Amino acid sequence: MALDYEKGLYVRILELDRGPHPKPLSHGFSETNAYRVLGVYNPSESGECWLILPNDRDEIWYISQRHVRVSHLGANSTQFRMSLSALNLVSGNAGVAHRKLSDEWVQADGAQVY
Repeated sequence: MALDYEKGLYVRILELDRGPHPKPLSHGFSETNAYRVLGVYNPSESGECWLILPNDRDEIWYISQRHVRVSHLGANSTQFRMSLSALNLVSGNAGVAHRKLSDEWVQADGAQVY
């Protein structure tokens, strides 16, 4: 079953030791990149869904949502992957991605962090 999702959504890899296979870090993904979500697939009513992502070798993989975290929205971007360091994204409280603009911290959704 196909699901609708936010276009321009980028995710970062946070591989879980006990997460489902395939393990993204052993199949061409990196913790230093954000990956554009090309699609979402939900094969059953279990609640498990699989994100369709391009890896660093330009292969298409179905990766469990348990191995990914939201990075940012890049509504006007068509790049398959982006370097997290180039985006100036860092991990903040509870794993929320933040970007630094001058001396203010701003959440990826634009909300200012104090």
